[in-house]
Amino acid sequence: MAARSSDPNEDEAKYGKLQYRHENEPAKIYPMLERIMDRVNRAIYRRLNPRMSKLHPWLVCFDVGMPREVFDLLYQNILGESCYGIEVKEGPRSVTKWFVKLRRLVVLFDKFVNCEGFEKELKGDKGCVNVVVDGERKGSFEYKIKEEILKVKLHYGYWNNCTNILSPIPFSKLFDKAKNMTTTENIVVQLLVNMIMPHKGESRLAQTSIAWSPK
Repeated sequence: MAARSSDPNEDEAKYGKLQYRHENEPAKIYPMLERIMDRVNRAIYRRLNPRMSKLHPWLVCFDVGMPREVFDLLYQNILGESCYGIEVKEGPRSVTKWFVKLRRLVVLFDKFVNCEGFEKELKGDKGCVNVVVDGERKGSFEYKIKEEILKVKLHYGYWNNCTNILSPIPFSKLFDKAKNMTTTENIVVQLLVNMIMPHKGESRLAQTSIAWSPK
């Protein structure tokens, strides 16, 4: 095998330009990832609002720009450490990570910023708004490879403190209660919009509760 000469210009003319590999790039890219994750965290908290969005009911949805090399660091080096609480779908145009455990999502963000468990206490003791992640309400990070965009989608719920005072009856059971009353004048109905995430098997109508008391 012929040895390379000591003259770099001669080597370049004979073998072509050197192709550099980027093993040291993660150390340079990490600060960029840290800033983006902090931006994502703040965007999530801004959207944790007790007033339901008409466009995306009880969903946090937004896009954030993320260069490919930054996503590769997140996907391979950080999320790739463990498959706990995560489902993956890889395609030619996008890569999607589904979170099925809230703790897994919290642990990810705590590497960059204190996300406080994605629990937002409202001022004036008006309750709290929390991100909800489980097997049925999965959170997703979908990365569009060509556009270099990360699409964030998370479920959330609102719990107000009125439920600690009243004994709410699900909206779906209102008519069953009415049938058991001799007259509608014996029922004092107070509609309260609790905006609580529905229990398993209930529709979103179940978020409206009724406090009643007979004469």
